[in-house]
Amino acid sequence: MEQKLINKMIAQERVILDWAQWLEHFGFCLSLLFIPVLPLLYHVRAYFDPTHVINSDTFLTRMSILLIVVSIISYLVQRRKLKFLKIQLDMREGDFEEALRRTEQSEKWIFSTKRKQIIQAIHPGGWLAAGEMLTIIKLKDGILINSISDPNRRSNSLSKHNKRNVSIFLENLMEVIEQVPEKIQVPVIPEKEWTLSMILKRLLLYPISLSLIILGIYVIFHSPNYVGLPMGIVTIIMPSIYLYSDIQIITKQKSSTSEWL
Repeated sequence: MEQKLINKMIAQERVILDWAQWLEHFGFCLSLLFIPVLPLLYHVRAYFDPTHVINSDTFLTRMSILLIVVSIISYLVQRRKLKFLKIQLDMREGDFEEALRRTEQSEKWIFSTKRKQIIQAIHPGGWLAAGEMLTIIKLKDGILINSISDPNRRSNSLSKHNKRNVSIFLENLMEVIEQVPEKIQVPVIPEKEWTLSMILKRLLLYPISLSLIILGIYVIFHSPNYVGLPMGIVTIIMPSIYLYSDIQIITKQKSSTSEWL
């Protein structure tokens, strides 16, 4: 990683992605714009072909406006996730490296970049989760730290390990600074899925997902041409994957938690 890029991250206090990573990170926001393109195509075609009659579908137009609004909100949320958390503290020589060693050992981090000033590590995921990418920059008076879904693989905004990744590293760093002996590794009880924030998130995303599925069915059967079939199928698949993934996560967490009862 070039020093120029590191300096830019420090100045902006934000993780900078390459184009492929950017498209993966903001992929969901872009996919929401797929359906709104349909009414636009009708108007473009009418502009070049005066004989073409525009389909004045009020429902599709309203849903397109809704999807554009949701896409903008999703973009702002994803952009906010790139922001570094800045922690000011005094570290002795070697404290940062020891905290990295402890966290790497307990969390199975895989380093993609490991330099004196910056590290980027991947916390492996599974079939339904992309894992997370952690970026930590060492400053003279502290650190910048960020954890997002791994943009080098399929993004999964459902991942709740990002906050945990940051918390565990900061806990290890503070223990090293305070010269607390390294703890014996013990199994971690899975996090609860039915916290207030997760309930509110599902109350928002489940209705949106079901609305998209209904919209996809509507587009398939009411589109005036062949374009509606693939667009409707894609519109149904996207929220269906989210619902399936979330239900799988809930089921897996319930099964794991029962082992501790």
